[in-house]
Amino acid sequence: QVAGDTLQKRSQLGEIWHRLKKNKLAMVSLGFIVILVLAVSFADFIAPYPYDQIDLANALQKPSLKHLMGTDDFGRDLFSRILYGGRISLLVAFFTVMYTLAAAGYFGGWVDSVVMRVVDVFMAIPGMLLAISIAAALGSGIVNTALAITISNIPGLTRVVRSSVLLLRDQEYIQAATAFG
Repeated sequence: QVAGDTLQKRSQLGEIWHRLKKNKLAMVSLGFIVILVLAVSFADFIAPYPYDQIDLANALQKPSLKHLMGTDDFGRDLFSRILYGGRISLLVAFFTVMYTLAAAGYFGGWVDSVVMRVVDVFMAIPGMLLAISIAAALGSGIVNTALAITISNIPGLTRVVRSSVLLLRDQEYIQAATAFG
């Protein structure tokens, strides 16, 4: 970016933000994601009812001002349940991506070989069957279910991310940046 006679250089984060601001659809999507993350983060304050409050008198209600998304067959408020359930979904997604980024091709050598052999074993089993087996072995509960879904979804994502990491890791500009510190 040229400002007068001096050349101003943006940081990498600044360049990403500049490109993101140019794309209207990306900004709308970013706004939606921010609202979603804030909503599930503050579910305790936003949700009008506890997620597990049973009210059989209001079972299967249509959406209204009292219940924004209606109620289920036990009279539980669906809006509250979606907000609280979103926490678990975002947590599972976050840890799945973090594990994949940490393991997939970044370390290389024997670590990469071991991780990919474990991924090969998991890929030999259909994802849904693997999730059901893990959930049955761990027992019931939200954390165990989330862990089972995470583990069953990791293999495919690991392969995709690993190929991208390996492609970028050997690029000349990465090697030059590493050499310069």
